[in-house]
Amino acid sequence: MKVDLNLAWLDAGTPLFGDYVEALSWAGLYAARSRDLMMEAVARTVRGVVGHPIHPGLTTFRINHNYASLEHHLGQDLWITRKGAVSARLGEMGIIPGSMGAKVYIVRGLGNPESFTSASHGAGRRMSRGA
Repeated sequence: MKVDLNLAWLDAGTPLFGDYVEALSWAGLYAARSRDLMMEAVARTVRGVVGHPIHPGLTTFRINHNYASLEHHLGQDLWITRKGAVSARLGEMGIIPGSMGAKVYIVRGLGNPESFTSASHGAGRRMSRGA
């Protein structure tokens, strides 16, 4: 694998890499628990307003974005960083938001190995966040 000296990295197996993976794992667990608590709050609120629980057949799924995970690609275990992307394994459910105020798309992954089974998680924006 060609190394780009203009990019920063940590070598796997070093103490700093281990610290990074530990912090990354903690952040992922924190984010997952936060999403669970938000979903529970939404369910309680809906029940309070409509008088019954959310429909039992309702499908919910959690979509992570802006994360890294150890995955098997190209015959080897690799750390895949998805910044601006989501996992799109074959048949995996996903959410692709449009630009602000536009449609949201519920999709199924195609499992494209050339993208490390990833897909963009958004359509971008016309202006910067500051504008």
